[in-house]
Order: sequence, then C-alpha cells, then structure tokens
Amino acid sequence: MTFQAYLRALRVGRPFGRIKDGEAVTGTAFDSGYDSLSGFADSFKKTAGFSPSKSQERTLIATTHILTPLGPMLAGATEDGICLLEFIDRRMLETQIKCLNRLFRLNAYLVSTATSTT
Repeated sequence: MTFQAYLRALRVGRPFGRIKDGEAVTGTAFDSGYDSLSGFADSFKKTAGFSPSKSQERTLIATTHILTPLGPMLAGATEDGICLLEFIDRRMLETQIKCLNRLFRLNAYLVSTATSTT
C-alpha cells in the first residue's frame, strides 16, 4: 500500500461509519475535509470499491496494524467480530485478504494507525 493510498483509506474509514449510521453523504464529505462531493465520491470509490451512497447496504472489513512483542500484526474485523489476525510479514497475507473479500463479499481497508500492546 502506498502512503497516498494509506492516507486515503484513513480519510474514508470514518465517513463510511457516519454514512452507514444514517448521516448525509454531502455533510459527511465536507466535514471530512473534502472540498468537493465528486472528489470525496472518487476517493471513496477507489478505496472501498463502491460509491458512498451504497454504504447503507454494504459492510467493510476494517483493518489496523497492531505492534506486539512478537512482531507487527494485521487485525481485521466487521461489526460481527474479528475475521483476520495475522503477522504482517507473512508471505500470503495479500492473498488471505483477497480470500476474505471474496468469501464475505466485502472490501478490506485500513482505518487506524498502529497501536502497541505490551
């Protein structure tokens, strides 16, 4: 993931939740720092794979990095619970994410920065 894609994912994660909870797309876009609704919609679609107006009927796998004493891990969850917990340096991690997307018909995206566990 490029740094630009990472930042885009962060900027889309919170608006997705707000739209899913019933807030208007227009207000959410401007509150999230976008200057135009079309720019927000394009960025949202690139990251999530669907338009913001479809957020009510879709679910995403929210992912985050967790720094552990054993090494960095990637955790993924939906509203129903955790569906992914794997070390980041694992060779087949990208393939696992694609399998989850296919299995659950979801899209994974990064929503928060690294945290640490002691």
